[in-house]
Amino acid sequence: MKKQTILSILASQKKLTKKTTRQDVIDVVSKLVDYHIKDNAEINGLSTTRSNSGLNLGELVEIVIKSKFRNKLDKDNKQYDATIKGEKVEIKWSTSDAYAHTTNTNNKVDYYLIATYTKKEGGNIFRIPSASEIEVNNQGRAITNQKAKYLDRNLTREIFGVVGL
Repeated sequence: MKKQTILSILASQKKLTKKTTRQDVIDVVSKLVDYHIKDNAEINGLSTTRSNSGLNLGELVEIVIKSKFRNKLDKDNKQYDATIKGEKVEIKWSTSDAYAHTTNTNNKVDYYLIATYTKKEGGNIFRIPSASEIEVNNQGRAITNQKAKYLDRNLTREIFGVVGL
């Protein structure tokens, strides 16, 4: 799927969404895709929403981060999401509207990147060394408020700062 197709689907997804918080999140993801993904890039393996009315936003943010580190722009089902400087990394997207899915602790990764967005805090990326250090809610989902010591200010600036989030 090409970038323009993704942006078109996201625009439609936003129109079909009644919740303003969700619309804000879709806007953020659209800006990230528009800025970070090259126009001629081919992105494969993206999932649709449960209602088939849009795209999985977490997967799109994962692709954005993967593009930063020149990983293949595919959503595949291997044991980790990206390779960054030779290390295996799991990437999660958590928002005030929808927390990240539970972390698979069976995956053998070197660390976790939890990308978060709230209207109040904007976008942040946390680099967390182990699954046991990830702050979760009572459903075991990664929340947006992770420990400040894990905030990766440089990566946050590189991903979110360039689009003013």
